[in-house]
Amino acid sequence: MSTLDQPSFSAKMNEIDQIEICQLQSEVCHLSTENHELAQLKEVDQDQIIKLQTENDKLKRSNATKDAFIVALIQEKQDLEEQNAQLRLCAHDTLVTFRDACQRADFDAMDVDEPTKGGEISVSDSGFEGYGSEGAWDMF
Repeated sequence: MSTLDQPSFSAKMNEIDQIEICQLQSEVCHLSTENHELAQLKEVDQDQIIKLQTENDKLKRSNATKDAFIVALIQEKQDLEEQNAQLRLCAHDTLVTFRDACQRADFDAMDVDEPTKGGEISVSDSGFEGYGSEGAWDMF
C-alpha cells in the first residue's frame, strides 16, 4: 500500500463506522420504541387481568348460587317422586282392597234385583210427589 492509499482507507473506515453508528442508533431507537410499547401493553394487560379476575370471581359466586339452587331442585324432585310413589302405592292398595271387598260381596244374599246384580243401575225419578214421570224407570 502506498501512503496515498492510507488516508483513503482511513476515510472509508470512518464512513463505514458512521454508517454502522447510524444503523445502531436507528436500531436503538426502534428497540426503545418497542420497549415502551411493550411496557404500555404490560400495564394494559395487568389492568385487563385484574378486571378478568374480578369478573371470574363474580361468575364463580353466581355459579355456586345456581349450583346450590339446582341441588335443592334435584332434592325436591326426589322427594316429590317418593311422595308420588307412596301415593300410587296407597291408591293401588285402596283400589285392590275395594275391589276385593266388592268381589267378596254376596249379592245373592242381599235384597237386590237381578239387573243390579249384573252391574246395571236403575234410577227412579218418581220418588217425590208431583215431580215424577209416573213410575217410569231410567236404565243406565
